[in-house]
Amino acid sequence: MAYFRLTGPMVRNLVRVPAEMILDHIRIVELGSHIAAPATAALLADWGASVIKVEQHDGDPIRWQFPAPDRDVGSAVFEMDNRGKRSIALDYRHPDGRAVLEALIAQADVFITNRLPGSLKRAGLDYETIHARFPALVYTSITGYGLQGPAADVGSFDIQAFWSRSGLGGAMWPDGVEHLSWRPGVGDHIAALAAALGTAVALIDRARTGEGRLVDSSLLRAGTYAGGFDLAEQLRNGEIMQTPTRQNGGNRPSSYYLTCDGQWICLWAKDQAEWRAIFTALDRPDLCDDLRFAEAEALADNAAAMTGILESVFVTLSSEEVARRFQAAGVTWAPVLRPHEVIADPWAQAAGCFVDVSDGHGGSYPAPAPPVRLAGGDAPKGPPPRVGEHSEAVLKELGYPPDEIARLIEQGVVGPFAPLR
Repeated sequence: MAYFRLTGPMVRNLVRVPAEMILDHIRIVELGSHIAAPATAALLADWGASVIKVEQHDGDPIRWQFPAPDRDVGSAVFEMDNRGKRSIALDYRHPDGRAVLEALIAQADVFITNRLPGSLKRAGLDYETIHARFPALVYTSITGYGLQGPAADVGSFDIQAFWSRSGLGGAMWPDGVEHLSWRPGVGDHIAALAAALGTAVALIDRARTGEGRLVDSSLLRAGTYAGGFDLAEQLRNGEIMQTPTRQNGGNRPSSYYLTCDGQWICLWAKDQAEWRAIFTALDRPDLCDDLRFAEAEALADNAAAMTGILESVFVTLSSEEVARRFQAAGVTWAPVLRPHEVIADPWAQAAGCFVDVSDGHGGSYPAPAPPVRLAGGDAPKGPPPRVGEHSEAVLKELGYPPDEIARLIEQGVVGPFAPLR
């Protein structure tokens, strides 16, 4: 394993490397599927870590959700969370396949998985068993509900554990309003951010102590943290403010308003000074002295009236005019964009929200960037692997001779590269 202990002189003499090479000394084995575990490994791969993705012979199931016929790696969702990795198709439940997996883990710095704890324990791949054999290994687990308690072995997607059971989704429903449909993958990526952070911290600790540790991330815990604004109020004060509708919200003029060209605008006024800036920017300075809206309590009692007045103003203005006025006035606002609009948004482009990814055939395509950009910018990302694309190369690196590799492939223990499902 490639761990090391940093001393004062070593730190002073280290040469700064490009951002995309910071973790190039770290080797990761990923035994996961769908989003949370692959996304965790992908974040670390973006900073240079070498990731070997262990897949079943027909690939990670998410490869085949909404695949494009002209791409032989799978879906765009798969591409995002698996770029820059290598793939080995392996039946690790077969004794010979298990030997391959153990050889991979023996050379790894990090093991990342979102398999259910019970299945991992039955396979001898639980943390306690692995840590006893490879004490320097960082073991990163991402589950629906954590590794302890009655739901430890209950499978879940983020729409259940992150959005529903965490209270995050329920806090977004105004009374009497039918529930919304949550977007997929949001909770997975937040849990992956947490897992990647925990993994990095565990690697720092290992550099000091020489010993790995368990990193435990879950969709439920990520959801309660993401919804911590409300849960902190609930825990401390016993209640939270119910999410309002557009018509009955008390913190007016904070709301959503539709312009004459069909663009929704999100406003959030943090104080009375910003209320006045909004009224002035909308050519309604008279509202600044209207007693119905002069104080927060009065404004709460007259929220519907405020909504109606502002709606009547917004519907006469274009989104471009609203943007010009609010930018000049220093108002806190944003357009409510659809995904296709975000791609063209110059603000998103300037913030580095997209990076180039190699397509593996000499070209590249844009994809969502990692949420952190270090000095030096984002280097192009490597291509996502095809199923079993690197099976033979990985076995060679482990020291398997050609005849043994051929036998493993012939017996179906290792899957050779298959261009399409």
